[in-house]
Amino acid sequence: MFCTFGELIKEIRRDQNLTLLEMSKILDVDNSLLGKIEANSRNPSAELINVISEKFDYSLDKLIIASYSDKLVEFLNRGPDDLKDDILKSFLNKIKNEVKRASQ
Repeated sequence: MFCTFGELIKEIRRDQNLTLLEMSKILDVDNSLLGKIEANSRNPSAELINVISEKFDYSLDKLIIASYSDKLVEFLNRGPDDLKDDILKSFLNKIKNEVKRASQ
């Protein structure tokens, strides 16, 4: 259900029966950049996320969620192993509080 941004882009590309080169031309980006994004070694810009959504009529929300969740995982993985669970719990509590506050 949850996949990385790169996996999502690869899925969109394959669903459209496009090669990496063909998709990169549609998006007006270098194919090596798109390959790195698919391999999860580069993060997309906000502009590229918008272009993908527009060109392939794909949910902008899903693209943003995939991109931001990748960044959160990357950030969490850089933390000390013995604190990862506590960091994640703290993060989730802060998000819950923020959502609650915003809905009031």
